[in-house]
Amino acid sequence: MGYKWCGSVLFAGGAAMLSSCQLPVNIDIRQLDNGRISIKSNDGTDNPPCIESIHITQLEEGKAPIDSPIIWWVDSKLGAKECFSEIVYPKVPESYSGEFVADLQPGRQYLVEVSGISWSASETIVRQAPR
Repeated sequence: MGYKWCGSVLFAGGAAMLSSCQLPVNIDIRQLDNGRISIKSNDGTDNPPCIESIHITQLEEGKAPIDSPIIWWVDSKLGAKECFSEIVYPKVPESYSGEFVADLQPGRQYLVEVSGISWSASETIVRQAPR
């Protein structure tokens, strides 16, 4: 689970005070029948936060995730006008840069790391065979 920050300014007796809140951000990962993987951000509102980046790392026994290969990644391009709260592997949206290194292999374990402005979340999945 990640966190999304928000804030407001309160005026009381001529003084301004900052107030902030934290909304938890979850990621919903669904492996679709066609072999694609839907990755969504969800904060329980009607306007889920934008995904700035996704990294999918192949976990290897005996290796830390940082030492394991990144199989697929997307990052929002600087100054991009579009953002998405859902991205579907292996597509790289037009307003993002990214690289598709290799197919995810059925039965293998992968770490999916997702981040946005002021939040991040991750989940480990086992790749299912496409139906």
